[in-house]
Amino acid sequence: MASRGAARSDVALLWAALILAAQPPAPAQEVRVSSRPYAPSPFVLRVDTNLVETGVVVRDRNGHAIAGLTQGDFKIFDDGKSSLHSNLPRSRW
Repeated sequence: MASRGAARSDVALLWAALILAAQPPAPAQEVRVSSRPYAPSPFVLRVDTNLVETGVVVRDRNGHAIAGLTQGDFKIFDDGKSSLHSNLPRSRW
């Protein structure tokens, strides 16, 4: 004879199966088929950029962010050579 715990789990499993069986079927998804061969779009967009975005936060010895810095307060180097930085937006946290 099965224990009460096993009998309860069997009843719960039976109820779950009945509930799932009573659910309506999922709606059919529409599938479109074309007899034309695939033709990629004739439009191509190519973009070249040298823009590199880097987030920077300058902190003092106590770890507090320093506000009010300007473009003149920064020097950026690329492979050891000074690099021009023409776009330095200011962000406020």
